[in-house]
Amino acid sequence: MQISHVQINHEGRSQVAFLLSCVDGIIHLYTQSTQSDEFIELTSSFFFPMLGRVSDHKINILFMHIFDQPTGERVICAGGQNGEILLGFYDKDGKEIKTNAIKIFSPITSTLIFQPRSHSQADELHLVVTCAIEQAIVYRSIKTNGLSVSKPLPLSGNFDSVLCSHVMDVDWDGEKEILIGTYGRQVIIYKQVTGTQFYTILWKRQFAYPIYRIVHLDLNRDGLDELIVTTMYGVHIFQVYI
Repeated sequence: MQISHVQINHEGRSQVAFLLSCVDGIIHLYTQSTQSDEFIELTSSFFFPMLGRVSDHKINILFMHIFDQPTGERVICAGGQNGEILLGFYDKDGKEIKTNAIKIFSPITSTLIFQPRSHSQADELHLVVTCAIEQAIVYRSIKTNGLSVSKPLPLSGNFDSVLCSHVMDVDWDGEKEILIGTYGRQVIIYKQVTGTQFYTILWKRQFAYPIYRIVHLDLNRDGLDELIVTTMYGVHIFQVYI
């Protein structure tokens, strides 16, 4: 079960809605009623036809990432327990432009859409998919190629299931690195080899417990983001050493 929030146009105005993927294989959409303070359920397929097809086929979605671009366009990627990866593109009016789908031999543990450069809003879009059994995969230029061009992250399948992924510019060179966390207690950072589509391991660290989530934010408001790693029994905060 996972909950996400998204902006939708409902009854002539922009509203925040919640997307809830449940074990019943249905993507539920809730938003606040304009008549009261109560939340009401709307049909997800009306706003996101791809999610309606997920519900029709009762696909148990384990993870979903919604990527909103500055242009107003939106990309949604959902990963299922059956190994299905679904990718949907939406224009600034919310109309579904195209979809892509592929199925791999592993439950999907996370999906993450990102732009490789830190300060380029017009950059191409890539997608990181992590799996319970197989290696983590990077699908490149998904707006052009869909899910047809991919590269595995080396050694990502050597430390039990990969549970989560994240991207950030860890070395301040303007290029984002890919971070993954595994059930085998490893956090691995990958950097793209300059001039190629391949990735190499930049940094690796073992923790005491399985890694559940990786995020970054400026906790102490010094202008520099901290790296936060959540494990089965603790939260670890890494600060930049200057």
